[in-house]
Amino acid sequence: MGSRDEQELTTEPTISSNLMKLVNIPMPKSLINSIPDCSIPYRTTVIKGLVDTYIPDMVLQGTTDPKHKWHSELRNNLAMNSQHSLLDQPVDEALAIVADTDTWEVQVISSHTYVIDKEVNGVRAVMSQLVANMLESLLQMWKLQIPPKHCIQHIEQSLQQLCLRSKALAQMLIASEFCNIELLASTLQIEVNDVPLMMAVASTYSPEVTHKYGLSFQRLCESLYSVNVAYTA
Repeated sequence: MGSRDEQELTTEPTISSNLMKLVNIPMPKSLINSIPDCSIPYRTTVIKGLVDTYIPDMVLQGTTDPKHKWHSELRNNLAMNSQHSLLDQPVDEALAIVADTDTWEVQVISSHTYVIDKEVNGVRAVMSQLVANMLESLLQMWKLQIPPKHCIQHIEQSLQQLCLRSKALAQMLIASEFCNIELLASTLQIEVNDVPLMMAVASTYSPEVTHKYGLSFQRLCESLYSVNVAYTA
């Protein structure tokens, strides 16, 4: 008995020495700060509001600078973009739409120097009644709080109708030697001012129309108007 008790006494320190005690040591707390998003939205890189000076390579902008300060720079930028395009495919022509809110006149300025009207720096653009009707109906839908999905569907349907009419216009011009502009407008149920827009759309899938009537749609409209005058005279 004595030897067993002595053995138990000798093993107790060994067991207690193998036990470990975990102690929690408090650490100082750290403040968690949110990292601000420093990325610039893509929209702000191509669209500007009203600015004091003209900014190149913008999709949409307004400026209070007089015309003589930005017009030459705009033409140089158009020529540069047509020669050194950032797209994967070459660009034959670069265009800029300039709207004057003082005179309510719209001009299309081209990188081609031969596309120009007399006494102006570009080609005067007339209002298309088809586009005006689409925008007017879209405004009424917005006032009635129509869901955006239906508004987009309305725009898509209007653009589809525009493409269908432009295809019909291209077929008429290709099949006929001479077309009266009033006949085109009445047949397609469009206004005379819609013809340049229809021709621009038709040129994207009917290059025969461009080859037949020339490179400039201004010349096409002038030829159609001259034919109309000949018919009415």
